[in-house]
Amino acid sequence: MTPVDTTGSSPSLLTADAQLLRDLTTTIPGAIFRFRRDADGEFHIESMSEGLRRITGVPDNIDLTDLRGWISRIPLEHVEPYLQSIDASARSLTPWSHEWPIDVPKGRIWLQGLSQPHQADDGSVIWNGLLLDVTRRKRAEEERMRVETDYRSIFENTTEGIFRSSPDGRLLDANAPLARMHGFSTKEELLEAVNDLAKDYYVHPEDRTTILEVLNRDGHVEGFEAEVYRIGTGGRFRQQENARVIRDAAGEVLYYQGTVRDVTEEYQAHRLASRRAEILELIARDAPLESVLKQVIRVVEEYREGYTVAVVLQRQVGLEIAAAPNLPSRCCHTIDCRAPEEVGGAIAAAIASGGIRLQTDVGRVDDSPLQISMREVGFSALLATPIKDSEGTVLGLLAAFSTVVNAFGDDVRGVLRELAQITAIALEQQRLAARLFEQAHFDALTGLPNRVLMEDRMNQVMREARRRGCSAAIMLLDLDEFKLVNDTLGHDAGDALLQQVSVRLRACVRQSDTVARFGGDEFVLIQPFGDDGDDPRGGAERVLETLNEPFLIDGRQVSARPSIGIALYPQDGHTVAQLIRAADTAMYVAKQGGKNQYRFFDESMNLAVNERLRLERELRDALQAGLLSLCFQPRVSLQDGSIAGAEALLRWQHPERGLLMPADFLPVAEQAGLMPELDRHVLALVMRQFAAWSGTAAALTFSMQLSAETLARRNVGDELGAFIAESCPTGMLLELEITESALLQDADRAAGELEALRKHCPDLRLALGGFGAGYSSLRNLAKLPIETLKIDRSFVADLGQADKRRIVEPIIRAICDLGSSLSLWVVADGVETAEQQRRLLALGCDRGQGLLFEQQESPADFQSLFESGATFPR
Repeated sequence: MTPVDTTGSSPSLLTADAQLLRDLTTTIPGAIFRFRRDADGEFHIESMSEGLRRITGVPDNIDLTDLRGWISRIPLEHVEPYLQSIDASARSLTPWSHEWPIDVPKGRIWLQGLSQPHQADDGSVIWNGLLLDVTRRKRAEEERMRVETDYRSIFENTTEGIFRSSPDGRLLDANAPLARMHGFSTKEELLEAVNDLAKDYYVHPEDRTTILEVLNRDGHVEGFEAEVYRIGTGGRFRQQENARVIRDAAGEVLYYQGTVRDVTEEYQAHRLASRRAEILELIARDAPLESVLKQVIRVVEEYREGYTVAVVLQRQVGLEIAAAPNLPSRCCHTIDCRAPEEVGGAIAAAIASGGIRLQTDVGRVDDSPLQISMREVGFSALLATPIKDSEGTVLGLLAAFSTVVNAFGDDVRGVLRELAQITAIALEQQRLAARLFEQAHFDALTGLPNRVLMEDRMNQVMREARRRGCSAAIMLLDLDEFKLVNDTLGHDAGDALLQQVSVRLRACVRQSDTVARFGGDEFVLIQPFGDDGDDPRGGAERVLETLNEPFLIDGRQVSARPSIGIALYPQDGHTVAQLIRAADTAMYVAKQGGKNQYRFFDESMNLAVNERLRLERELRDALQAGLLSLCFQPRVSLQDGSIAGAEALLRWQHPERGLLMPADFLPVAEQAGLMPELDRHVLALVMRQFAAWSGTAAALTFSMQLSAETLARRNVGDELGAFIAESCPTGMLLELEITESALLQDADRAAGELEALRKHCPDLRLALGGFGAGYSSLRNLAKLPIETLKIDRSFVADLGQADKRRIVEPIIRAICDLGSSLSLWVVADGVETAEQQRRLLALGCDRGQGLLFEQQESPADFQSLFESGATFPR
């Protein structure tokens, strides 16, 4: 301590000064000291207040002026800096300020020494000063340093990008992962490259505006995704950003701080899955193949920048570019309509081997036209991925072009491989649809348009005739000796004759004419005529002349001369049905007149019509008198032969003609508009018969056909539904069968009526009959509330013929698979042989009906069958 000069002072003043000094040393938050360095360099603590004892907690027996003792408490690494600080202050007589730790009973604490040295007359240096306890501050600083060190470690070493940005759009700081994310080696390069985040960073500047709005409103944002530039390379990627606002004490924004994650692969995977689902939905909805292929190309070209894709199919005439919306035309021309070996390179190799092939040698001079065109437009690589069907046959390939040599990594190859498989599904679906369309619109035996397509063509011709103010003719011809050929030479000879007749008919008509097979041995010719000088008479004479020459069948000459009836539009009718009816009447007259001739329809031919009218009248009377009855054809489980149900069929016991089959009177009923009344009558008979069996048939399903005329009536769903709901016996399993022809006019309206019918009768089953041979459409299956598909009998009949079996078996299998996937029953109609039963069962069909399982039975006989537990075939 500095000595107090008491010379000349009064005792009272001396006492007051001493008291003040004691108060200071007692109350000051620290310790007061006097420290000396002698002229010879020795250090001494001359005085130390008791404040040091309070700070350190040393006991009373410790001498506070023991310098060596205090130095011994300083950790070794801090001793030298402590002594150097004193020495420096002594040499320059500058203020001394130093902080150091010591180990005391309270633990390690930190002291800070503060003093201004002065030199005494004897050359010694004296420090009068203050010692303070700065332990709390030092620990806080150490904690801050630790936190800062941890933060900086995380900032620099995390896999996520971390940033700080200013409200005005500057990038203030970034970590190394964020710099690497953008293609830079250091963060300084990234910071220098970004002047305005909205323009330099975000692909869509409005994304920066959006995230700022959320940040300023909520104080934070989580999971914000945006497309940003990969600034160092010029590319793009998808990032996910989490950020928060850092404000000052006044609430003003200092900066924004957050993390960034590259989610490009996740985004691409999600988008790929979404696009894949869209493509499969297009295929399921029977979308045009071109739409499916363009979507496939879009998926690849969106997956990674710099790809251009083409779908190349293998055809008989060479390769065909089925879709390539972005491939330069000069590249297309070097592929389209060329043989694979002519195209060469990866395309030829992929088609030949069935494996993925990569081509990068486009820089050669002596190369193919494709390589030359690739080089000219800037492509450096081509990856060819084969498209193969379920049997491994190469249907074509996905050709992916890139301007970068090493652009096709494993991920891209996986995407192309998967999309090639989906493309194969679309192509096979198209082939199946084409086969089903052909079955629905073309006669399987002759290849001619069938009745459905004939009606469509006739409607087109009538529309064109109305537009042009001209006429058209429809000729219906019947082969006069065909039944004799069938009876004497067999059905195979009859089929061969029909095929040869169809060839001659196609050869003798004009390009604008249509030849169709109407059914059996009947053909229809549709002939528009106007200003070309031709008329139906000339066409009919050409047909007679063409068919006059005999045919060679199995080494025998066979005649097939026709009888032809001709009806003119618009004179003889305004609808296809009216014209067919008129031509049929004229053909009947031609046949009655000696055959091998043609007749034009006129009103004098109405004798045949009158006969039909008489039959119509008698049918009405029979309906009123209850003279129509039912028989039942068993529906059998193909697995074990047990009876699973039956189809109710109508019979008419005519007083003069005997027992009439439906084919004898239903055409008359259709023309007379009696079908709705007949349907209701049959329905009542079926329910009445079930009730008469007193529940013994409760486990069986009873089916009956619902005519197209009935389904076409307005509100038929509500009317028929109410009738069934009121009259149907408890426990009866009733099924109504509709034919595909009933859906031709308005499938949506028909679906609505069936839905209304179902609302009234929830347990009612609905079946679609003749499936595959009519106007089959997968869209109809999606619309209609059906539970049963009936395979058309023509498919079943073809199972017994080796040359046709390879065609119909895949179709039947497809129908059965379709039914299984939609949880529908599949029933085969017209099963006549055990071989057909075996093949149907192998193809996945579990129910059938036909002559193999008994002919149609009377109600009593059918009751005996199912009550006896009979199985089939017997």
